[in-house]
Amino acid sequence: MKLKQLAMSSLPDATRSLLLRNSTATCAHAVLLIIFGVACQPVDKVAIYEKNNGKQPLQAELLAKIAVGYAKLGQEDKASRLLAPAIQTAKISKDINITQDLLEQLGTIYVEMGQYDKALQVAKSLQEIARAYQEIAKSFHSREPTAEIGSIDIRLKHITDRLVQVEQYEKALQVAKLISINVTSGSLNGKDYIISQSIVMSEVALKYAQTGQKAQAEQILVQALQKAKTSDEMVEIALKYAQVGQKAKALQLLTQAPQNVQYPDNNAEVAKVAKVAVKYAQVGQQAKGEQLLAQALQSIKKEKYDSIKNFYLADIAVDYAELGQCNQSIVIAKSIKDYPNYELFKDAYITHDGLIIGGSLDVFAEIAMTCAAVEQYEQAL
Repeated sequence: MKLKQLAMSSLPDATRSLLLRNSTATCAHAVLLIIFGVACQPVDKVAIYEKNNGKQPLQAELLAKIAVGYAKLGQEDKASRLLAPAIQTAKISKDINITQDLLEQLGTIYVEMGQYDKALQVAKSLQEIARAYQEIAKSFHSREPTAEIGSIDIRLKHITDRLVQVEQYEKALQVAKLISINVTSGSLNGKDYIISQSIVMSEVALKYAQTGQKAQAEQILVQALQKAKTSDEMVEIALKYAQVGQKAKALQLLTQAPQNVQYPDNNAEVAKVAKVAVKYAQVGQQAKGEQLLAQALQSIKKEKYDSIKNFYLADIAVDYAELGQCNQSIVIAKSIKDYPNYELFKDAYITHDGLIIGGSLDVFAEIAMTCAAVEQYEQAL
């Protein structure tokens, strides 16, 4: 029976009728409550509080963190008691964000406690939420719930990373395979990120290679490449091939990525070429990378709208820094007259010497961090 049918059949007639009249998100929540074994009826907040041993979500999260310490001391019983409120809150909370937060927290905590199978089970619970979103969207012929699934993918990536840190590569790979095949991208702490099942699998593959398990790494990279759907994924996997010693394969993949900067009124495609340029440099093809990036820069400069042009110039300035050309990066950044969208960057201001500071995006801060990473400290200053 489909999730939607299961959820609907277990509800009272009045509630079922209400959900059918309401949004996809509301019905998705109904299914998620069924997944965790909770009836979709109004729940008394006091009853929740009492049922959860008097612990609110924040308290439950803090107690779960303390549980790690007791587990490391060998006091498993006490650790289990401290984890109970977090587990219970994840089950009974009607707030999907709280549920997801606590599941991610539990996943990473189980890793720290050395309970890797339980961490995997928590990750599977997160995947079930993603599947419920997809199922409900399909049932109501609604859009793909990209943002909601992307949020879950980020949480699964965090659990994967934690497993990698403790060298549990097999479990990390299992969690990576729970991530959606669709690409999730964004920016966090000034750094762009891109997540998909294929990309995270390739990252785990690299760890296998670094521990001497090259054959296993190559096998995982083949699987990751088969799952890749976009050029963004392909160039990330190409870099991993280079890092495991298969430079020829890496270059073969890069030649299939966008390299034509002649895209009238399509700066997003030109920006992709700039990212490919960076990857060429990272696999040892510095000259090719510089050539492509110079072409991308010239194409962006032709943009007639300053707000759009400045947005992409900021990105290309950081790309130049990644190539190790920090002086050129700074020159490009100084040519930016203003940020693309005042509402997004209204906190930004220009100093007496023309530098743009503050706001949601600070191109000079990004350049400084990138130049420092490539050991060009004077330029970073």
